Amino acid sequence: MNRSVIVVALTILTCFAQGVFGGILNFQAEVERASKALSCLRQSDPPSIAFSGSYSCVAGTAETLRFIIHGDENRSQVSKVMLRWDDRFINGGHGIHAEKKEAQAFVKALAKLYAPKMEKKLTSIFFSNANMIVEAGDYQLAYTYIREPESDERKFVLIPKAVLAAKEQVRKSSAKDFNACKAMVAKAAGYPESLLSGDGLPFQDAGHRSFLFQRLGEGFFVCEIHPGGRYKIAALNGNLPVKYIAEGNF
Repeated sequence: MNRSVIVVALTILTCFAQGVFGGILNFQAEVERASKALSCLRQSDPPSIAFSGSYSCVAGTAETLRFIIHGDENRSQVSKVMLRWDDRFINGGHGIHAEKKEAQAFVKALAKLYAPKMEKKLTSIFFSNANMIVEAGDYQLAYTYIREPESDERKFVLIPKAVLAAKEQVRKSSAKDFNACKAMVAKAAGYPESLLSGDGLPFQDAGHRSFLFQRLGEGFFVCEIHPGGRYKIAALNGNLPVKYIAEGNF
């Protein structure tokens, strides 16, 4: 989906939010800083360009450790920074807890880049088994731990607070349309509204806006809002073309 309009809105709102929270990160500058701070087995090539809109650094021979910087569609600002380690507790050929030393080094690098006074705290969190969210100056840092059959997924996601504030403002301004769409999706799909979830952020397509909804384990739905108060509901199951299951007027 084309997100150009929502990206513009977020960019404008982020500029206002920066006055409150600060912490806006230039994507290209962060790519260059990260590429110098990290020891990578392989990384985006060339790291100074990152054509895909994200920069990735993979470490260790088992390649279980990743540091990723996500940019917006214009590759001008950082939307989030992620550090993920698939901590293997069953030997898959590279030993148990492969690349723990590299993981420790990456946590140290993350702290040096964004939270220099919190290195010990972040290291303690990253090697724990408890999900949590911590405040790190102008950034929000979420840690998640997931137990898998052969490994523990340990992940940090760092998001500038200005980005979070901008998204929340867009979400609030779109709440009326989002709730109307949710009711139509529930009706078309035959589910209670309480079983449908979505982040409330609209996508801008050619001539209409869309919201994405999910029912756990049963796929996704898109509600398109067209001029004149019309809506169209599509069920997404991985097949093309998209299958519309309902349309009408709000």
